[in-house]
Amino acid sequence: MPEPSARAYLRDLPEAELHLLDGGHWLLETHLGEVVDLTRAFLHRAHLVDALKGTNGRWIGLPVSSTIADRSSSMTDFQTFMNSRDAAATAYCQGDATPVNTLVARHHLASFFGPDGGNLQGAESIKAAFAKGASAFGAGGKSRLEIIHAHADGDAAYWCGIQHAEVETDGKTVPMTLRITELFRREDGDWKLVHRHADVAKTE
Repeated sequence: MPEPSARAYLRDLPEAELHLLDGGHWLLETHLGEVVDLTRAFLHRAHLVDALKGTNGRWIGLPVSSTIADRSSSMTDFQTFMNSRDAAATAYCQGDATPVNTLVARHHLASFFGPDGGNLQGAESIKAAFAKGASAFGAGGKSRLEIIHAHADGDAAYWCGIQHAEVETDGKTVPMTLRITELFRREDGDWKLVHRHADVAKTE
């Protein structure tokens, strides 16, 4: 369709995404790669929106659209942030919950589904749980995050994978392997944890 006709849709849906491609009626025959990339990116964001919708029906928030450059910048930034997240996990396994607690969201609803099957909501409850958990560990712990996949787009990001850890507790060194999914939201330019789901992985 001509450009004015395409832009007419924005009158009814002002926050909709509009991508103008210089093609004819059979667009997929001439611009298949661009259409696939745009569609895949949209579906990524749509699924992430579903993941960030709370059980009470409130939206944590996600931009409707972002440019390809924005998505690339967000992903690079999130990859850098994950180095800090890995270090915070190690500190936790060594008895220090402070680095993890600084990551918990302050301005958005936060939730934690822990390995004990619990369901915590609210930053203060989650921080208290993290502090209590870390207090049981000695200083000789180890941790490594194995990221299976991760993605960042605009102000939202996630990663999921396996945490391989050893913790010192009651004078013993105990191996610990957890399946992890974490969702993050930007607050004042920094990535903050809005949801963590952790459970014990099955051993072979």
